[in-house]
Amino acid sequence: MRASRDGVIAFSLKFSLKLGAKQETRLAEKDLLDDNMIHSSSTSSKAKIATVMMVQTTSLEEQIASLTAAVGNLLKHDQTRDDQLNKLHDKLKSTPANEFEGKIFQLHAIQAKEFLSLPMDFSVEHVKNILNEVIEKTYETRGQAFKSYMKPYTKRIEQLRMPENYQPLKFQQFNGRGNPRQHIAHFVEICNNAGTDGDLLAKQFVLSLKDAVFYLYIDLEANSIDNWDDLQNKFFSIAFTVLDVLLA
Repeated sequence: MRASRDGVIAFSLKFSLKLGAKQETRLAEKDLLDDNMIHSSSTSSKAKIATVMMVQTTSLEEQIASLTAAVGNLLKHDQTRDDQLNKLHDKLKSTPANEFEGKIFQLHAIQAKEFLSLPMDFSVEHVKNILNEVIEKTYETRGQAFKSYMKPYTKRIEQLRMPENYQPLKFQQFNGRGNPRQHIAHFVEICNNAGTDGDLLAKQFVLSLKDAVFYLYIDLEANSIDNWDDLQNKFFSIAFTVLDVLLA
């Protein structure tokens, strides 16, 4: 009995020692696993931070590149504007006054004359500002002229319909030189052959004018022409006025 009891005690001690060793091994493995997890987590966090920093750096580089490009475009725009102003200056300086026709072109001539009479000690920036004002006023005047323009003939003439299959006719264009009565005769003959006679003549007549006669015609009072006879009277008055100027 005693031997049996001693064997049981020895077995129990041996089992306890093995169990304790296994527990220590498991604890050591757990600590190692925890260390690995902590290291892995730390490495992952560092990788994420590095990625964010790379993205932020890339974004910053893109912003710098974008700003650099924008500055370059502004400088290029300024240079282009300077070149345009210099060309406009040269053009105004070299254009003869007799090439300006009509009210819009008269504005060009007047402003060009004012520009050329400026003192030569004006700064470049001052001259550019004046040129800018000239350009803006010119475009503004043109816009108002086209926006407010009304045809010299009445709405009744405007609403007259051309024949079916009508094709725009080719007319001899009258510029004030020559016989205005002969011009009327040729114009009427062409329109009659095309079946666009009567008051339709008044609707087409502007196509047969050019240069100073054309500008004086479109400057007639709105709705002042209601038939072909009205137009002929206006035209003869314009034609003889231009002829007097040409012969003076």
